[in-house]
Parts: sequence; C-alpha cells; structure tokens
Amino acid sequence: MTRIIVVDSCAEFNEEMLLQNNTKRVPFFIDVNGKYLMADPEMDIDSLINDLKETKEVTKSAAPTPDSFYEAGKGYDEVFYVTISSKLSTTYNNAYIAKTMLEEDNPNVKVHVFDSKSAACGETLLVEMIQKGIKENETFEKIVSDVEVKISDIQTVFVLEDISTLVKNGRVSKIKGFLASKLSIFPISVGVDGEIDVRHQARGVKNALIKTVDTISEVSNLFSDKTLYITHVKNEDRAKILKDMALVKYDFKDVKIFEATGLSTIYANKNGLIMAF
Repeated sequence: MTRIIVVDSCAEFNEEMLLQNNTKRVPFFIDVNGKYLMADPEMDIDSLINDLKETKEVTKSAAPTPDSFYEAGKGYDEVFYVTISSKLSTTYNNAYIAKTMLEEDNPNVKVHVFDSKSAACGETLLVEMIQKGIKENETFEKIVSDVEVKISDIQTVFVLEDISTLVKNGRVSKIKGFLASKLSIFPISVGVDGEIDVRHQARGVKNALIKTVDTISEVSNLFSDKTLYITHVKNEDRAKILKDMALVKYDFKDVKIFEATGLSTIYANKNGLIMAF
C-alpha cells in the first residue's frame, strides 16, 4: 500500500520533515513587482522581500492548480491533501477537484482533503500529525478522524510589523497603515474558523510580543499536550524570544520554529510572526 501527503507550499518544513519520502508540496504562484514567481521551497525570500518593498502595485497570489494536486497524488493508494484555509484561498477547492479526478481514475483510491482553517505552520502541524500516523501504520480512517478533530481545535495567532501588503490589497485602510507605520503599531490577530480577526494593537516590539503571548490564553487554556509551532519571516531571534516568553507562561510540551515560505512572506512581511498549536 502506497500513501502520500500533498500540501500546498504555504506550509513550512524542517530538516526532519524534508527527510520523509511520504510528503510532497505543490506551489503557489506570486505576482509581484512585475515578476511572476513560483513560490516553491527554493524561492529567494530576501529577494521577494525587496520586491515587496519596491512595488507600489498590489501583490497577488495564485493557488496551486488542480492538475498539480492531481499529479502529486496520482498512482498512490491513499492520498492526504492539506490546504491553507478555504476562507483565504481557492486552494481547497482545487485540491477537491484533484480528489474527484483521482477517484475517477481509480474507484478504490482513498483520498481526503483537509481544510486546515489555518496557514503556514498551522498546516505544518497537520502534516507532521499525518506523517506520525503513517509511520505508526494507522489506518486511513483513523488518521482522517484524528486530524479533523485537531483542525476543530487548532489555534492560530500572529503579529505583523509591516502591514504594507494588506494596505495595498485593500484589507487595511491606507490611513490605518500610515499610522501603524509611523507609530510602530503592531496588529495582533487570531484565526477564527479560518478567517482573520484582529484582536489587539500594541505599540513597539516589546509590547507587541507581550500582548501576542497573552493572546494565547484568550484562545485556549490547555497546553501540556500541545506543541507550539512558530513561523518567522527572516527574524529567527525574535521567534526565539517569543518561544522563551511562551514557555515561561505556558506548559507547551515542545516548541518548533520555522522560516516562512514565500506565500507567508507576502502577507506577513519581514519580521512577521505566526503561531499555531
């Protein structure tokens, strides 16, 4: 029996995950500063950040195609698709089209599409959970059931220093963006059923990190059986500070830090931090 996990390229991988041969990533595409780029693991994030700074145009992203999901899952007996929140992208729909294509090819194939209702390291968390289930030879049905239960409980918290992309694409007003930049205001947001909810605003890096850690307790009160996943956009030092602060206040069983992919970078921008648990 052959099994494969297929996840969009918003998910981050560490070295341990890269060594697994049961996982593939399919790319987003990014239209920025006159360039159309494939947001794959080889993307130059520093160059992307420079393009984000230079462009005055709206930076756009395109979801992985149904064909890319289909080709990645073709020929396997069991396929687990993991996507960014369906509220943020058409990626889930495209993966579901691929599911129907695989089932038309082979009525005996087992395929499930997970809507992570998260992004970045929230997807990573789910991929690691599926990898563990495969390693322990759990059934397809048990893996699906366990992961869907986790999705219903997954929490995402993030803090942004640079909201220029959100201003350019109209998700934040130009006035708010100007004030946030001039006054060093950091919006702190949470994921609510796959959508973004701005909970707090803090002035300055120190206050923003404190408020971000405090926000964790607003969305959950059980931590001892959970791993905290942190994504950073080119600021590992700040991610480590956030990790240390979180471990002082909460009893997470572990903390894992990842560097942001291209897709996370265009929305979180440099120094952005995303947490999932």
